Amino acid sequence: MNRKPYHLRISPPSAYEIALHWEGLEPRFVTDVRSPHCFACNFYPFGDGYPRGLEAAWRKRLQRCHIIARSAGGSYHPENFLILCTECHHEAPMTSDREIMLRWAREHISHVGKYFLEIKQAIDDAKMEHLLHLWRQDEDDEAADRFLREHHLDFHPHATRAQRIRAITLVYREFLELKQFEREPLFRELR
Repeated sequence: MNRKPYHLRISPPSAYEIALHWEGLEPRFVTDVRSPHCFACNFYPFGDGYPRGLEAAWRKRLQRCHIIARSAGGSYHPENFLILCTECHHEAPMTSDREIMLRWAREHISHVGKYFLEIKQAIDDAKMEHLLHLWRQDEDDEAADRFLREHHLDFHPHATRAQRIRAITLVYREFLELKQFEREPLFRELR
C-alpha cells in the first residue's frame, strides 16, 4: 500500500481508501463502508454476498473515477475520486469543475429508479397505458406468466435490459388487449 502523503502519491488510492475517505463526509455517497456500492446510483453489485474481504468487495465490479482527471490537474488524493459502477462511470461528466461532478453524483437517479423509467418508457412505447386499469395483480400474475410462456418469449443474446423490458411489455399488451376483448359484451354473448 502506498503510504506517502497524498500530495506525493504516484498511484491512485484503493477503492476501499476512497470509501473510507468519503464515509461520514458525504452521507449520500457512503453511509456504511461495510456496504460496497456505486456512489451515484447506489447499485450494489453483489447478489447474496461478496468476495473475501472488504477491500476486495470495494474493488470488484466497481470502478475508481476521477472527479478531476490527472490530465486536467487532478491529484491521487481520495477526495478526487468517486466509486462508480461501469454504467455510471460511462455517464459521468468529464469536467475540470469539481462541483459539477459532485452535483451530478448527488443528484443521479438510483438504479431502481432507472428500472422504473425503463418500464414507463416501455409502457409508452407499447401504447398500453389505456389498458393498465385492466390489470388485477392477484388475478393476472399467473395468467400473464402463462401467456408469456405460451408465446415463447425469448430475447436476443445481446439485448439490453431496456430492450428486454420492452419485449415483455409488448407481450403483456397483447395479454391485456385479449382480456379487454373478452370483457366486451358481444364476446360474452358468443360464448
